[in-house]
Amino acid sequence: MKMKPIWFALILGGFAFISLTLFVYAFMQQAEAKRQKSVALEFEQSAVECEKYSHEIKFKFNSEVDSLKDTINSLGQKIRLLEEQAAKSKNKK
Repeated sequence: MKMKPIWFALILGGFAFISLTLFVYAFMQQAEAKRQKSVALEFEQSAVECEKYSHEIKFKFNSEVDSLKDTINSLGQKIRLLEEQAAKSKNKK
């Protein structure tokens, strides 16, 4: 059985179309992969910057807390000293 040239051309054209479609699809997938890679790198860089900022804020917060603790301790000592002085002055009167 001999194949007619038109059928051969249609089958060959169909394979060519499918091959071209797959090639374009592969190219688009590659472009999408590159785009996602760049987006992932941007997010990673952003995450690193956020983490650094978080550590800076935490350090500032901890130093402020320590400063406030020192202030509270010194005020407590001053209150005790004033109470002692008040008690001494009451005893003298």
